[in-house]
Amino acid sequence: MLGLRDGLVQDLEDVRSQAEQWGCRRLYLTSEPDNQAAHAGWIALGFVNVPGDHEINGVSVITDFKGPGRSRAVYQLTLS
Repeated sequence: MLGLRDGLVQDLEDVRSQAEQWGCRRLYLTSEPDNQAAHAGWIALGFVNVPGDHEINGVSVITDFKGPGRSRAVYQLTLS
């Protein structure tokens, strides 16, 4: 039985593989600005926190990224 992290890593690899087949060059994802566990996890998986317009606890955040009052930390993974 896979653990949560193992399942997430496998899902990410599946998404990455499909994206590369489609010719995508980057993957993006977002998380709540104050979710330090998500930030650490995405960084450990090779994502880079995209520069935003301010920081919360050292995490770059884009104001209203998902609409008014819905600021998010945005992460990018460059594909080969």
